[in-house]
Amino acid sequence: SGSHMSTQYIDETAFVQAEQGKTNLMFSDEKQQARFELGVSMVIYKWDALDVAVENSWGGPDSAEKRDWITGIVVDLFKNEKVVDAALIEETLLYAMIDEFETNVEDDSALPIAVEVINIYNDCFNLNYNKVEKLYLEWQEKQRTKKSKRVVHIEG
Repeated sequence: SGSHMSTQYIDETAFVQAEQGKTNLMFSDEKQQARFELGVSMVIYKWDALDVAVENSWGGPDSAEKRDWITGIVVDLFKNEKVVDAALIEETLLYAMIDEFETNVEDDSALPIAVEVINIYNDCFNLNYNKVEKLYLEWQEKQRTKKSKRVVHIEG
């Protein structure tokens, strides 16, 4: 019983550490780094709390830009640190929501996002871009359906 839970299990202690001799977690390979940054962006775009904040312009007219800025500060953690763990990413996301959107996210939804960022890093480290590409395709699909809804809305 409960074996299906294993897929839902979130490892709060998940972390990544720079290889010996390296001062940060950036990938030296440009494609690898680009895929990682895309992955981070896609994971953050999937975060409902942030999506709602952007849709409702809680961060003002620049809400969409602020979302990309949040992606940037998460990516920067990997550029500036030797060790990044899920808690650090979660904290960064939560503070950004308060600072940029005056929104206190209290539903623990930032943690799974943080863990997924760690997972994406590990995938990219192993040159496995399947998840990043899947997330990207899902996002593109969502943009399409959003646009068609908007058009219908305007005409009606």
